[in-house]
Amino acid sequence: MGGWGSGRHGGKPTVEDGLTVDLGLMLRRGWARDGASGTGTLSWSSNGEPVAKIQHHYDMTNPDNAHLTLIYTRTPKSGAPEKVEQRIRLTWTRPTYGGRRWWMTCSYSGRRVAKLHLPPGGERDGNQG
Repeated sequence: MGGWGSGRHGGKPTVEDGLTVDLGLMLRRGWARDGASGTGTLSWSSNGEPVAKIQHHYDMTNPDNAHLTLIYTRTPKSGAPEKVEQRIRLTWTRPTYGGRRWWMTCSYSGRRVAKLHLPPGGERDGNQG
C-alpha cells in the first residue's frame, strides 16, 4: 500500500493544484502586521519556475475595519487582460492565551477562514476550507 507513483491521478483538481493566500503565514513572515498597514507581493513557483504573482495591500490599523486587497491581472479565456482589485474583509478573535487571531472572510461563503484558495482555471478566490 502506498509508495512511489501511488496516489491520485487525474480527476478533479485538488487544493494543492491551485494558489493559496495564507494570512497566518503572511503574519508570521512579517508580510502583514497587526496594527499596521502596508503593501507587498506574493508569488508562487513550481519546480523553481515562477507561476503567479499578486500585489497586496493590507490595513490592520483599525481591527474593526481591517482588510486585505489583492491586486492582479487576469486574462479571461475570451478577452483582453483585466486588472482585478479584490477587497477581503479581515476579522479577528481573541484566543484564550491573549493577543489576536486574524481571519479572512471568504467572498463567496461569508465564512471566517485562515486560507483562501484559487483553483486552477478559477477567476476569484474559491475558498475550499
